[in-house]
Amino acid sequence: MWVGVSQAANQIVSFVIFVVIARLVTPVEFGLVALAALLIELMQIVSTAGIADAVIQRPGLDDRDADTAFWLNIGFGIIVAALAIGLATPAGALFRMDGLARVIRILALTFVIAPIGAIHAARLARDFGFRALAVRNVIGNLVSGVVGVWMALDGYGVDALVAQRITAAAAISLVGFISYRWWPRARFDLKAARELAVFGIKITGSQILLMVNVRSIELIAGFVLGAAAVATIRVANRCIDMLMNLTIMPFQQVALPYMSRAQHDPAARRAAYASLSRFSALLIYPAFAGAFALAPVLVPAMFGRQWTEAGVVMQIVCFAAIPLHFNVLLPATLSASGHPGQVLGWSAAQLALGITAAIIGAHYGPEGLVAANQVRAYLLLPLGFIMMRRKTGIGLDDVLGSVARPLGAALVMAAIVMLVQASLTPILPVWAVLASSIAAGAASYAALILLLMGNMLPEAAELMPAKIRKVFFFEKKKQKTFAPAP
Repeated sequence: MWVGVSQAANQIVSFVIFVVIARLVTPVEFGLVALAALLIELMQIVSTAGIADAVIQRPGLDDRDADTAFWLNIGFGIIVAALAIGLATPAGALFRMDGLARVIRILALTFVIAPIGAIHAARLARDFGFRALAVRNVIGNLVSGVVGVWMALDGYGVDALVAQRITAAAAISLVGFISYRWWPRARFDLKAARELAVFGIKITGSQILLMVNVRSIELIAGFVLGAAAVATIRVANRCIDMLMNLTIMPFQQVALPYMSRAQHDPAARRAAYASLSRFSALLIYPAFAGAFALAPVLVPAMFGRQWTEAGVVMQIVCFAAIPLHFNVLLPATLSASGHPGQVLGWSAAQLALGITAAIIGAHYGPEGLVAANQVRAYLLLPLGFIMMRRKTGIGLDDVLGSVARPLGAALVMAAIVMLVQASLTPILPVWAVLASSIAAGAASYAALILLLMGNMLPEAAELMPAKIRKVFFFEKKKQKTFAPAP
């Protein structure tokens, strides 16, 4: 729940900035922002080197190990910052976009800032200090959001996004450093560094491959279709990213520490996966089904008529809900079970088939490129099921059984939303139609879930703070008992 609060605040602030900038620039100009952000995101994964994930997963962690992880993370950040500055000019020439090199050089500063609080945040996550992490992210994103929106409204355009990212990195890092009571000492354990680096590099490799796999269609669109196509796909994907970050990503952040506690107990591991999968499905499937029903109307209304094509692209991306749900939980499940190398292999398979599909689909415009990527995701699902079964003992029945009812309810809800939207469009303004459709969808989905899963909902209390459980699940306080007098 606390991770969800953090993600919601983060996404609302960043999405407002995204919408403001998108309305102020043309699709061609916005392509520059999309490509710069993509390259920075890839470098950010390298700069963290998976060290924070290694700290979370490590069975035993003392202050000496944490000191080593801190300095290791700082070192990787400095190296990647220097690399980013050096590659900025070649990247600008490669994509033939003026201003790209300048943006990369400025954003390289975040690679040095972010590691300062990264290990503190990892230790908080390891100790399930998600409330403190939520407060950290809310403060950081509110501060950076004020800066970004003010600059965007004042006409700074791309520089508003740059300033927002740097301010967010500084604020989040500083608050994270303060939130965990530990001051890194000047010591470095080579044995611990090797162990952390080996695990971290495997995680980093898989994260890079997954990121390239997800964003490869934007890179290919840039080479084949031009900056406007990149912008169209990026706007659609940014809307989907927001849905993911508000629904399933909080569960992904909890998954590694949560599953790691059951890494030596197969029955507990299956139960933990089923719980995470079931309750994340309750959120992700209605979000994607509703987005499919509303996208053609919602995207132009929000971003402007120049982004109408992005609404169609967003509809196609919504078909990825099922593989996305599985793919988000699979890496954490494998890593928690002690198989980070399998995550790397899975990511490589995703990337290889993804690039092939994108190259073929690019000949049919942005819509064809995105559709080919969805086909690729479904073709790889059987391989993922087999890998999950062999390495973790979690079978296909566990995976499908946890999502069947939420998915069915979401599909029925989408049909109701589309029917309401079609009925009201001729007689009401666009925002009234959207509000009515969303209300109808929310009411129908809630009714269906209570009908299909009402007896399972109290299980969700495990993922919520005790005070919330007492309010919504009527958890009774433990009564004091007294021993009889001797």
